[in-house]
Amino acid sequence: MQTATDPNETEHEGADPDVTSVPPAPLHPSPLDAAFQAPKGRPSPAADLVWSKDPLVLPSVSLAPGNITGLDGYEEFGGWGLEHVVNAMDGLHTACANIIEARKSLQADPTLTDAARAIAVGDLADKLTAKVSKSVDVSLATLKKTIAAERAELSKPLAAAVSPELGREIREHVKSLKPAERIGFLQAQAKAGDATTLSAVLKAPSYLSGVEPALLTTLNGELNRALNPQAVKRLAMLEQAEARLTQAGSIFLASAERAVGVKRGVVAKLREQQGRARRSLAALGAVLG
Repeated sequence: MQTATDPNETEHEGADPDVTSVPPAPLHPSPLDAAFQAPKGRPSPAADLVWSKDPLVLPSVSLAPGNITGLDGYEEFGGWGLEHVVNAMDGLHTACANIIEARKSLQADPTLTDAARAIAVGDLADKLTAKVSKSVDVSLATLKKTIAAERAELSKPLAAAVSPELGREIREHVKSLKPAERIGFLQAQAKAGDATTLSAVLKAPSYLSGVEPALLTTLNGELNRALNPQAVKRLAMLEQAEARLTQAGSIFLASAERAVGVKRGVVAKLREQQGRARRSLAALGAVLG
């Protein structure tokens, strides 16, 4: 005689009809997993973890030391005053390359989650950024002092001597000119490097020549530049180096985030959640211990 079958029961092929199926025990997430679970009412940072669709694969050419060593005058002056700038640029370029390499290496590690990779690469990026930023700041401060010294050299008073008689005649001639002619005459002499004429005007009170004090200062600088073309070229090189290092510092900060592959804000949220989870784990260990 056949036994009636309960329609609510399902027999699986190959199953032992005398053994009752036991549902699996519920899985309890570890405290570390909780790092990527959001507090009530807030989304999880892991939900925002989106790897960049355009990750940096090579450091920007703007970070290369060649941007400094290739400046006009660098070889001529033997890298004068720019060695520390080259080192700072090399630090930016190398740091960016190291972050990229770290991201690629960790992506090949199957034991890490995306969040763990993001934190690890972000930690490295933060350490390298702090190091190279200090180097750039020191280099820029040194560069600014060097530039200030060069500018002061090109602004120093003229040392050319002029006899009293000749000086008086020059000033009388300059004063006899109309204002526009006077300015044009003196500017032409400055560009020509005529220290005698300019000294006669610059070393005397402005009312004796009819030249405004502000113009005297300008003429002094123009004459210095005409007499010291090498100093002018060196100053231009230093100013270009300052501009390029400043720009490289800004580019590095943007490049570092692209090199990590995840926005800084997301990494910061992940660290916060990870820290909370580890504190919970430590507290649990203390209770059990």
